[in-house]
Amino acid sequence: MWGGRRTTHHPLSNHMTRDEVEQKVIDGNVQIEWLQWANENGRAEKKEYSGSVDEAVQLLGSKIEHFKFHVFVKREQSKYFEKLKAEVTDEKVVCQVDFAENYGMKE
Repeated sequence: MWGGRRTTHHPLSNHMTRDEVEQKVIDGNVQIEWLQWANENGRAEKKEYSGSVDEAVQLLGSKIEHFKFHVFVKREQSKYFEKLKAEVTDEKVVCQVDFAENYGMKE
């Protein structure tokens, strides 16, 4: 969990906590640049941002729980898809469709 304590049930729980990340920051006032996906007219676009290290860490902290849930869902879907592929028979097929062109981004 990004809030400073680890959970044992989450698939990303062995990663660093917010406190551990903040402890690694030497100078939070240093100005940096980073790339981030942003919603532009309903489309995802990669944009360049700038700010202090502290601002970047704060922003990351605000997004990490949503990201961890996304990774969890993606992994579960992948496991299920692999299971379905293993169960294909002459009467049963698996069809994967990619809707990436229609992807809408929520903020």
